[in-house]
Amino acid sequence: MPRSSLRKLLPGTRIQLTDLPQSEPRFIRKMDCVSVNDVNLIPASGVDWFREIKWDGYRVSIIKRALEASLRTKSNLPPSARYQHIQDALSASKLPDCVLDAELVALDSDGRPSFQLLQQSRHNGAEIVIYIFDILNYRGRNLMQLPLEIRRAVLDSIAPSFPRYVRLSELLPADAPISTLIAALDDQRLEGIIVKRKTSRYREGSEPGTWIKYRFYQIGEFVIGGYLKRHDPYFDALIVGERKAGKLVYKEKVRFGFDDEKKADLLARMEALRASRTPFDNLPERSRRGSLDAEEMREAIWIRPMLCCTVEYTERTESGNIRGHGRFGQLLTS
Repeated sequence: MPRSSLRKLLPGTRIQLTDLPQSEPRFIRKMDCVSVNDVNLIPASGVDWFREIKWDGYRVSIIKRALEASLRTKSNLPPSARYQHIQDALSASKLPDCVLDAELVALDSDGRPSFQLLQQSRHNGAEIVIYIFDILNYRGRNLMQLPLEIRRAVLDSIAPSFPRYVRLSELLPADAPISTLIAALDDQRLEGIIVKRKTSRYREGSEPGTWIKYRFYQIGEFVIGGYLKRHDPYFDALIVGERKAGKLVYKEKVRFGFDDEKKADLLARMEALRASRTPFDNLPERSRRGSLDAEEMREAIWIRPMLCCTVEYTERTESGNIRGHGRFGQLLTS
């Protein structure tokens, strides 16, 4: 085939670029994964599914046009974590105009992703990188209606052009038993696994049966009884508990799992429910990790216990408290 024709092919494929619909690189609302809490609901075979690490960070879209690149959150806003060095590297790179789906991640000293470090990245020296797992536009051509396996071939083909701080999210072995993969990822203290149907098209929003995620956490339902403001523009931590024998029992301060959008929404809801006293029956309590003592109670802002949420955690103590740091999941609405 003549060299001029080869240049018109979509990289990694035999598809002519001119056969694809034209579309300027733009912000695209993310395609969501459907969460499952039972490992048996994850497709066991890797024949029809790609397997990937679920990165513990902020989902972002990269829009590259000429010599300028921008990172945007799912709400089409700049990320609240450090990212300028990545944006600069992408702008100066030889990558063509494109739109990439990715995860902004902070790495700890062992090279593992840490959401806590990412949230605090403007005040620490954690390494911030970005993992790319999909491509939605290439040289002004819309790829969203192509099957994922073709989009992945394009991504693999252009990955050598990724600049510093930008990494390809590698696929996990297709022939490994799913239980073996989960055990290995959990042992590395990674957040979870995602499986994606190879034939899936990219659709903004959720598309049941196409992308599935499984987190290595337990999930509990908790009642929000207040929050700590401190120096955060929204709030520093939620104060949550559980109902036991007709009483509301304090369990934990939840600081992680939020972005600014979630915090703003939650704060507005809580402000409408402010109360003059604590709704918890077991406060103050004796000192323990995660306790709420009398001094912290004086700075707490209480609300009527009408909001419930999910909190992700690794395990419980014998007394039923959360071991380690809980992470906010989602607000539950009736």
